[in-house]
Amino acid sequence: MPGMNGKELAQKVAEMTNSIKMLFTSGYEEAYIIDNEIIGNSDNFLQKPFTIKDLAQKVRYILDKTTK
Repeated sequence: MPGMNGKELAQKVAEMTNSIKMLFTSGYEEAYIIDNEIIGNSDNFLQKPFTIKDLAQKVRYILDKTTK
């Protein structure tokens, strides 16, 4: 994304609505993402590479956790 990173995009979207669910993906290790405060919750993180099954399970998890 030219001119913006994923964290900045997530912040802008969150300012517009608090009801959107977000999933972050990265090739960086989860520890790096958390340690550098790129995201606040590792539950919404999926490390690349991932399979379609991994993605589907993570999306289902996020939807279930935020609707209960």
